[in-house]
Amino acid sequence: MDTIVRKKIRIFYYSSALIAMAVVALAVTVPYFIDSRKNYALLTSEIEASIIAASKRTLENSVTRTIQEIDTIRSSTLAEFKALCDAQAQAFSRLDAQAVQTLAEPRRDGSHPPPGTPLTLADAGIVIREQATGRVVWTNGRQDADAFTHIKPGEADAAFPVTATASMSQGMTVTLFFRSASLDAVAKERAKALIRAVRLDNDSYIWVNEIRNYAGGDGYAIRAVNPNLPETEGNPLSTNTPDIHGNLPYKEELDGINRDGELYFKYYFKKVNSMKITQKLSYAKLYKPFDWIVATGVYTDDIDALIQKRKKALTDAYKAQIHSFGILISVVFAVCAVLFFVFERRINAMVSSFISRLQEDDHELRDKNDRLAAAYAQLEQVAYHDFLTGLLNRYAMSDRAGEEFSRSARSGAPFCLILADIDNFKRINDTHGHDVGDVVLAKIARRLRTSLRQEDVAARWGGEEFLILAIDCDQDTGGILAEKLRSVVGGKPIRVGEDELHVTMTFGVAAYTPGKTFDEMLKDVDVCLYAGKQRGRNCVVADACRGAKAT
Repeated sequence: MDTIVRKKIRIFYYSSALIAMAVVALAVTVPYFIDSRKNYALLTSEIEASIIAASKRTLENSVTRTIQEIDTIRSSTLAEFKALCDAQAQAFSRLDAQAVQTLAEPRRDGSHPPPGTPLTLADAGIVIREQATGRVVWTNGRQDADAFTHIKPGEADAAFPVTATASMSQGMTVTLFFRSASLDAVAKERAKALIRAVRLDNDSYIWVNEIRNYAGGDGYAIRAVNPNLPETEGNPLSTNTPDIHGNLPYKEELDGINRDGELYFKYYFKKVNSMKITQKLSYAKLYKPFDWIVATGVYTDDIDALIQKRKKALTDAYKAQIHSFGILISVVFAVCAVLFFVFERRINAMVSSFISRLQEDDHELRDKNDRLAAAYAQLEQVAYHDFLTGLLNRYAMSDRAGEEFSRSARSGAPFCLILADIDNFKRINDTHGHDVGDVVLAKIARRLRTSLRQEDVAARWGGEEFLILAIDCDQDTGGILAEKLRSVVGGKPIRVGEDELHVTMTFGVAAYTPGKTFDEMLKDVDVCLYAGKQRGRNCVVADACRGAKAT
């Protein structure tokens, strides 16, 4: 009979163990697989969004940096020709008008250098005037000299950003100048050379379209720079030109520039060093001084390849994680089965030992819990209390005040903030040393703490300032409490070694009114404290902050 009972118990034990293991395995694996799948789907979508966002930031940064470099080239070009004109004007100032005319004889073939000829000082416009009357005596005909002569001497004109004037003999002045268009032409060529030399990642590049007509249409712009199609530079562009899918990228680009000055857009274009045409994500921005649309882009198939690469890495990691988890569950299941078997074989011998060990573990756990509670209390003391005074620190006080604000907003219960400052504390530090100052802070904090009601809260707010949260106090009650604290602090000297220091404090009091924030109350109570300092210190001010403002 005993054998039959033991056999039934064994069968029941193993059946229960196997069922429990299966239930636990399902309870662990099913939520795990569901959660892992959700995380996988979320990370997959985030990978695509983050790569596209990073690509856009890269495009925008590249264009912005290029525009900054273009602007630097333009500025340096103006500065360069300004310096040349200044030097030449000074040289002309040592000559008479006839000598200048001889040296700067107009070109016989026109007033401007041939196209493509580098601009030099010899191309500067020159005007000689009578200094007294401003009458034009002679021009060399260059740089739109006729237009320049209609500008009064000394007046600035954006069309002529570089001028230099010097006095000559016989009451004459000589002025050298350059048109903005001529200088911008030099700066454009320098900027084009720089842009052609720039190469970005994934065979990306910077290109420039120069707008001729912001209204669009045929010839609305020319292709100024395009390292991918250098043979087409200078060709006219049309907003009516479609890509292979019928999109009008030039129109979309011009519309975005007219609307916002910049845009992201997609279209189809030839890849670098290839005849393949694929979709391109581009960013374009207007550089208005040159009427240049500066742009760069990245092909979406390159972005897709990077996205797929990241997704594949994530998928491989996910599969490896699932595989590892499956192996772990199997191993745990097998180990548990063996343990159940061993446990059953030794169950009778282990029961007593287990009970004894359980009692020991319970005692040890209680001991650990006691130590953990003590450690937590010590950690809380460090985190929320000022180490010197033992009062709450600024962070803890801000949290406690926030709770009181919420309570008062719900129930309408009053409370006050009392801001106290030790009078002439710097003199104590300077006279007796910072160690004595620390002792004074600690003893004043003790006097404040012991004089407050149980429900009130005190904190070291900073330096020699203390902030007190007086619960269920209106303005008058708060003033009475502050006066009590002032009397306690200044009522008897503080002994530090052989010295007795007579220390006083000034108090400001502000009561809560509905709608006020913590920061606004702090400003009010600070105004009261400041008023107390102005009144001679060692006093309580509970009225100065009503309607007052800090100065």
